[in-house]
Amino acid sequence: MPFIDTAEAVFPAVPETVGAARRFTRAALRRHAIAPETIDIAVLLVSELATNAIVHASSNVHLRVRVGDQVRIEVRDASPDGPEITSGDTEREAGRGLELVSSLADGWDWSPRAEGKVVWFALGRH
Repeated sequence: MPFIDTAEAVFPAVPETVGAARRFTRAALRRHAIAPETIDIAVLLVSELATNAIVHASSNVHLRVRVGDQVRIEVRDASPDGPEITSGDTEREAGRGLELVSSLADGWDWSPRAEGKVVWFALGRH
């Protein structure tokens, strides 16, 4: 699928990055005819993936927002370890980020890179 626009940024491995990544994503998507609900979901999922990169990889967050027939967002970090969905306990306060990604995105996956990994998700523009 060809993308008509790509926006990229690198954020440091600090807690404030999560908010900055959300704002960056929202601004990048608002330039296009994308449903506000889709933008809200994308921002939520970016928050989860950026948090994972900071907490589990202690890594800078490389964020790429791509827009074409659908929205595809990629988060790269320095850890080679693949993401794991933990399920079950609904009372826990942490560890449900990938469950959200899995349930709200139209698709998601990850792939290793020489310098770590990329976790991505896709959403329809509706």
